[in-house]
Amino acid sequence: MLYSLKDIECRVGKFLLTIDSCELDQGETYSVVGPNGSGKSTFLNVLAFLLTPRSGELVFRGDEVNYTEDLISVRREVGYAMQNPYLFTMSVEDNIGYGLSVRGVATREIKRRVGEMMERMSLSHLAGRRHVELSVGESQRVALARTLVLDAKVILLDEPTASVDASNVETVERTVLELCKERSATLVISTHLADQAQRMSPNTISVVDGHVNR
Repeated sequence: MLYSLKDIECRVGKFLLTIDSCELDQGETYSVVGPNGSGKSTFLNVLAFLLTPRSGELVFRGDEVNYTEDLISVRREVGYAMQNPYLFTMSVEDNIGYGLSVRGVATREIKRRVGEMMERMSLSHLAGRRHVELSVGESQRVALARTLVLDAKVILLDEPTASVDASNVETVERTVLELCKERSATLVISTHLADQAQRMSPNTISVVDGHVNR
């Protein structure tokens, strides 16, 4: 078991997310569905250790998460592409490789992995462009590539194709599923599209009015 969440309550402003019981297994894929404003993004933030529950227990890889300690080590096991991506003031190629450079990966290895990821995500022709020269959809694909290139064992994607043009949605979905299978990574993807949820995973997590149902 990868995640085990029990009796979780997490408040963001006036919004309250509750999780009675939810378990996620290593190497499985999960689609998080629910209407806008239901709490899907908040749920992903909890899984990414970006929000501290006010009560309950979150166990990750067999150990209860201690929010009073440095969380960098567990956060680095998670690749997270948020719905509204932020790109750095650098080229597409450097944006995608940024997380690898921070982790101390050798320059030659960064170049190899970034080149492979750009090819798989159909971004090679944009390698030298700066973030201000990209469309919203292109920016979202670059942010996804930056997340996927990290080789994390947990991949969290929040509405990953919301701004992607229809011609590239299939590329994104196929690449995500292929990479997760190759790495035995756990995928959790939130989407408001029922057909996408079915394509990405048979395992559905429903979030309605701030309550997570698994």
